[in-house]
Amino acid sequence: IETVPIRRTTKEDLIRGKSFFNNLIFDGNPNNHVASISLRTVDPTYFSYFGVSGTNSVYNVKVENDQSSSSVMWVRNGAIDNTNFIGIGWHVAPELYDDDETHLYALWTSDNFKNTGCYNLLCSGFVQTSKSYYLGAPFAKTSIYGGEMFEIAISIIQDPITKDWWVTSENENLGYFPASLFSNMTSADQVGWGGRATTTSGAPGPPMGSGYFPDDIFDHASYFRYITYQNNSRKNFSPDKFLIQRFTDKPQCYNAKFYDNQGNEIGPAALQFGGPGGNCDG
Repeated sequence: IETVPIRRTTKEDLIRGKSFFNNLIFDGNPNNHVASISLRTVDPTYFSYFGVSGTNSVYNVKVENDQSSSSVMWVRNGAIDNTNFIGIGWHVAPELYDDDETHLYALWTSDNFKNTGCYNLLCSGFVQTSKSYYLGAPFAKTSIYGGEMFEIAISIIQDPITKDWWVTSENENLGYFPASLFSNMTSADQVGWGGRATTTSGAPGPPMGSGYFPDDIFDHASYFRYITYQNNSRKNFSPDKFLIQRFTDKPQCYNAKFYDNQGNEIGPAALQFGGPGGNCDG
């Protein structure tokens, strides 16, 4: 009998997951902070995205129990009110896991996190196929600033026939998000890479990434290297600098920086993201 590993879900997991998930709504929650690099299409009828990939350095930063810090790579489609979104990366999220470890995660929504979606396997949606890896798994090792780097190669790619969105880790399929989950996700009008930090109202922001700002040194700030996207041709391309949109809502606490032509080790296109957090409204 073939089986796949799945993290056992308890009632407490579901309660924590629902509370944590409710904080996610895009572009309107002042407790969510973002530092990212993205590509957005101007005319989806002519040009769309069908995949995104990158190799991400993994860190374990200190956050409080009511905070979280994450890396995220995503595909997104639709207007704000009905945003369809799939994200994958790593995060430190004590409220979700009841620990301080760094975990692999994925999440989805079809309506800007209002009524649909969840993290990992906390609701029906993601179909796991891997016998080796599972969403929610903790990382045994994480990177050290200025020292040894631990990375994860991840991707989100749409199957051109079924329209399902497959998630891979270390070149192995973890599973897929069925096309039927989404209200508007036959393609994506945005892909991106970066970090996210959440806190409670009035509280200092937690560290993001490695806890350090981008500084052109790739064992300092957290990074995505060898970043690529798939367009209508279904081939992988490195983003050109003129296509890049950089966004950070609190530059005094977090930042993101894009790099091109970095050579073989970093790849044709890469980015760093993160920062120390702190009093982001001061």
